[in-house]
Amino acid sequence: MTNWRPGLIAGLLSGVAWATLMTAVSLSFYGPDLNYLKTLNSTQLNGSTPIQILNSYLEVNTITQFILGPIFGVLIGLLLVWIGIRFLTRQSYAVRGLVVASFFWIVYELTLGSAALLEIASSLAVSLFSGYLLGILYVRFTRDVETIQDPVPTK
Repeated sequence: MTNWRPGLIAGLLSGVAWATLMTAVSLSFYGPDLNYLKTLNSTQLNGSTPIQILNSYLEVNTITQFILGPIFGVLIGLLLVWIGIRFLTRQSYAVRGLVVASFFWIVYELTLGSAALLEIASSLAVSLFSGYLLGILYVRFTRDVETIQDPVPTK
């Protein structure tokens, strides 16, 4: 029987790390948006100030990241466990985590992503880091439950 617990815990932690880093990346890209909003008058903004509009947007973005991050983290943790016993059996769990995170990065970009190249590249970097972290944490939590050998290709 497959033990899903290490994958769930590792996925949850890597999802929280993903949400934290994606929020930091998102906050770093909104200077140009604020400059654009300052050029609009208050009638175009329905009586709100540019700072209020941007703050509302960033609050919604942050809440969304911290809801979706752990959810996607748990999903990629479960997928890592499922892949771990079926596919990529000669690869380390860090590589498996990178593969799973790359898949979910594509899903994220197709559904919620941005069209800006720098934001796409930064979300890829954050996703790859989270996938690597997922693989490392999975091995760590699996060793607490049972003895596991992380397969490394031999030449």
